[in-house]
Amino acid sequence: MHEVKTITLDEADQLLLAENFKSTVEILASSMRDSQLVLVSATKLDDTEPFFRQTEKKPQVIEVTPKTRATENVEHLYMEVENRDKATLIRRLEHVSGMRALVFVRDKPRMDILLEKLAYDGVKAAGIHGDIRRDVRKKKPCKILKKGN
Repeated sequence: MHEVKTITLDEADQLLLAENFKSTVEILASSMRDSQLVLVSATKLDDTEPFFRQTEKKPQVIEVTPKTRATENVEHLYMEVENRDKATLIRRLEHVSGMRALVFVRDKPRMDILLEKLAYDGVKAAGIHGDIRRDVRKKKPCKILKKGN
């Protein structure tokens, strides 16, 4: 690590969490003192002061903000629907151009039943719940939504 000139920490918000903080600092401590450190995060890094105190680095923050926010082009609606009617409503909403939906159910068994009904009808949907590994929870629904299905 003594020849490394630049270290990039992707997902820095996760690496600076309490459970990862010590390991991150230890890895950086094994690098050259004058190496460049780049922290990248899609979310704003709020409390980085303790980290920079330990690494003795002086941060330069670069924030990238889009010209228009995605929410400016999005209309949000809230519909309260009985469990027995959710699959029917989702099938109908599927035909609305540009429609994206988040559907909440009370528990995992109900979610599984709803997903089975939607799959039977050919509606692409993904479910997330606490029993699924975190990395899978992040990727699976996003993959389906990005495809526009």
